[in-house]
Amino acid sequence: MNARRFWIPFVIFFGLTPVMLFLGLTSAGAGHGDYFLAKILFPYTLASTAVSDGIEQPFMWLAGIQYPVYGVVMGLANVRRKLTLAGGILAVVHVLAVVGAFAFANRYFSGAR
Repeated sequence: MNARRFWIPFVIFFGLTPVMLFLGLTSAGAGHGDYFLAKILFPYTLASTAVSDGIEQPFMWLAGIQYPVYGVVMGLANVRRKLTLAGGILAVVHVLAVVGAFAFANRYFSGAR
């Protein structure tokens, strides 16, 4: 039973990964988009542009593993029956990262040129 409690959130977040990557890449528009949705979906990666002129390869990988990591966190929380608490904390951390991405992202990634 514990294994099932772990795998359900993990599989959901893992399954969301390609959808979120597609939406983020679409928002970026092959470099010609406004990055608005990408900042919301992948705030850690876009916030990294504050210290570089672009999205460096390690941060591209971070975008690819962000949602599976969320799935691991939520799966472990579900096993411990703390899903609501963990979901709330994860949401707050993600929103704070989004605020940081909008506040500090490189000007090129802000939509304003």
